[in-house]
Amino acid sequence: MKDKKKPPYSLRSNVAMALRMIRQYEPRWFGYSAVRLPVRLGISLADLYLAPVILALISGGAGAGKLILAICGLCGASVLLKMLEAGLAYLCGSSLGIDIAPRLAGSTAMTMKKYQTDYPNLNSPAFQDAANKSLEAFAGNPDCAGQAIYRTLFTLADTVLGLAAYTLVLANFSLPILLLIILFALAGFLAKRASNRWSFEHRDAWAPIDRKISYVANAAGDFSFAKDIRLFGMADWLREL
Repeated sequence: MKDKKKPPYSLRSNVAMALRMIRQYEPRWFGYSAVRLPVRLGISLADLYLAPVILALISGGAGAGKLILAICGLCGASVLLKMLEAGLAYLCGSSLGIDIAPRLAGSTAMTMKKYQTDYPNLNSPAFQDAANKSLEAFAGNPDCAGQAIYRTLFTLADTVLGLAAYTLVLANFSLPILLLIILFALAGFLAKRASNRWSFEHRDAWAPIDRKISYVANAAGDFSFAKDIRLFGMADWLREL
């Protein structure tokens, strides 16, 4: 029986490398995340308590003034927190570039490594596949792996913090509901883990295809190939790609 090849990198090593890179190139990301996490938690709690507070006041026979004050207070807090989060996202993302700085640094490092390699590697298909796969991880797409890993780390911290807060809230109401939420969260984690593992195991098969698609796209956009495309009637075939 053929032994399964162990991948050279693990989830732990990739996360550690991402944290080292962001500490080296953009350490402000940690402070930005530390401020944004409580704001997001406050938004969730304000939205969560809105309906129960209103129902409790109505069932308790509270007056219209007290009811309006409670609604305005919770809705106002939620709106202010959402405005604060949007301001932080704009300041740290669009203005200061905190979100994209590690991805740009990774893209620059991968490009320099490719250009500084030995000449024989330039004609090696294996090297080209590995280089393209590395560059795609830090490509300009906002959803690329180099950007998604930091977004995933923030989402994970946000989820853990929110889960802890919701656990304290739900523990006072219904233990079965709390256990059901934990069960669904565990099932979602296992499903996502299996999906990520499958994607990692099959990504080597995608690199040659991506390289060919990239070549066809670049060649089709080059005016020097326009005569050949018209001569051989390839326009419709290229549109289908």
